[in-house]
Amino acid sequence: MSSMKNIRQPRRRKWRDRVAGAGLLAGLLVGLIGCGPPTENVVVDQNGNSIRLTDVKPIVTGNLTDDEKREALRQMGLSDALIDVVLALGGA
Repeated sequence: MSSMKNIRQPRRRKWRDRVAGAGLLAGLLVGLIGCGPPTENVVVDQNGNSIRLTDVKPIVTGNLTDDEKREALRQMGLSDALIDVVLALGGA
């Protein structure tokens, strides 16, 4: 009888290891799927919305007056302090 228990235990361990491994793999896959792409050249406005600097650059480098640039950037949601920095950098 005791020899039967010894035979069954390794089978149970293998089954448990496989289930644990599958669960770990599934957890990793779910975690990776939830990750978004990296955010490069992005600033966050006052409301928490993302603004891409590629969207800001045409305004800053365009043929607008400084007041028109400021107004356009305000409409995008940038704060006055951030507008000052963007205009000082010249859209770099």
